[in-house]
Amino acid sequence: VCDDIDNDCDGAIDEVAACQPPPDPDNDGDGSPASQDCNDNNAAVHPGATEVCDDIDNDCDGAVDEVAACQPPPPDSGAIYRINAGGNNYVDSDGNLWQADGAYVNKGINYSTSSAISGTTMDPLYQTERWDSSSSPVMTYALPVSGGTYEVILHFAEIYSGAAAVGKRVFNVFAEGESILQDFDIFAEVGFRTAVELAFTINVTDGLLEIEFAHGAADNPKINAIEVLSAEAEPNPPVADAGTDQTVSDLDGDAAELVLLDASGSFDPDGTLVTFEWWEGDSMIATGTSPSVMLSVGTHDLTLWVTDDQGASATDTVVITVSAASATTIYRLNAGGGSYVDPDGNLWEKDSAYVNTGRVYGINNAISGTTMDPLYRTERWDVSALPAMTYALPVSDGTYEVVLHFAEIYSGAAALGKRVFNVSAEGESVLQDFDIFAEVGFRAAVEYAFTINVTDGLLEIEFTHGAANNPKISAIEVLSLGP
Repeated sequence: VCDDIDNDCDGAIDEVAACQPPPDPDNDGDGSPASQDCNDNNAAVHPGATEVCDDIDNDCDGAVDEVAACQPPPPDSGAIYRINAGGNNYVDSDGNLWQADGAYVNKGINYSTSSAISGTTMDPLYQTERWDSSSSPVMTYALPVSGGTYEVILHFAEIYSGAAAVGKRVFNVFAEGESILQDFDIFAEVGFRTAVELAFTINVTDGLLEIEFAHGAADNPKINAIEVLSAEAEPNPPVADAGTDQTVSDLDGDAAELVLLDASGSFDPDGTLVTFEWWEGDSMIATGTSPSVMLSVGTHDLTLWVTDDQGASATDTVVITVSAASATTIYRLNAGGGSYVDPDGNLWEKDSAYVNTGRVYGINNAISGTTMDPLYRTERWDVSALPAMTYALPVSDGTYEVVLHFAEIYSGAAALGKRVFNVSAEGESVLQDFDIFAEVGFRAAVEYAFTINVTDGLLEIEFTHGAANNPKISAIEVLSLGP
């Protein structure tokens, strides 16, 4: 009997047939008994079976669709979601997984066809759909995402014969509360059993991308597939700021001035500025945020070109005007003559208070090359070599332009080489072996200007003897060019 005892003392316990366990059936004939088969009614499901993407544990290992082909795409694919609406997981010809949509939608009814779909190589994606029979609540896909900008691609094909005519299915689609499709008619767009894609850029700020399919004028809203791609925003370009226009003066009278440029107002909204280039025409004249450049007297149109760490660039222009030295007249001296007012109303003083020696001479003849004849009809000349005839003019330390006025009015020097002398200022030679007649002839005016720097508060101009006759001067002007 079946009592776990060797009743007949033959060395075997409960060996009769009635005591043996019933046989383990294999209902689906797949070679795996029911006790080991996780679905003994499906021959494709058993231990050791090949796992396929069908939402079923084909190999009875407790995991569904665990093979690599069934997994979502890697993050760098750019796809956040690929959803097969109304169908199972589907891997397209590029190896992309389209997930079943059940986890992301609040309602809807599945429908499918086995007919071929034109306009695509992904027929299975368009052969299934999810549609909504009632207007409330609205069929809505809610997709968790990070805040940002996304490209949403909606895939449609009209596969229901009852809507295979213009106006038979008309509905609306909203994303994040904004209308993206209004009175949409798939058949009117592409006809029957034909794929169409529509793409939209959507900004999400609340961490949930919501797409609503709402009833419209006819039949029911539907969708075949949804893609959500990360839409990386285009980098913002940098902003170039070349500073404000400048007007500067040529302080030292050398026809140029050092100018400080300023690009400190330039910035990049989403990166770093890496280069600053300053151009005038086709020439780059400086680099950096605050370079100093020497610019000549005149107007300069400069372009600042900035580039950021993403290779984007921007430009700005600035106008720099360098004005000529603004001279202020300190002295006007009429050498050897009395006070004189010229045609422009300028007063020329008599020179006796500023010179140490010399004799005066004058004529009444006309002087060519000038409208200020009286200024050149008189002169101061020096008969002896020592001391040198010197004008000592008190001034503030700074830079000055000195203009010497000459005319040869003495008939005894009215030939080449008859009067040759030298002039120095602040100890520096400014005229050497100077011959007035050789320069301009007889009774003709000539001016010589030079720039001199004074550091001791006294501008000294010396007229010294040279190769012939005596040094002389008709008039002296001194103009301040600044400190």
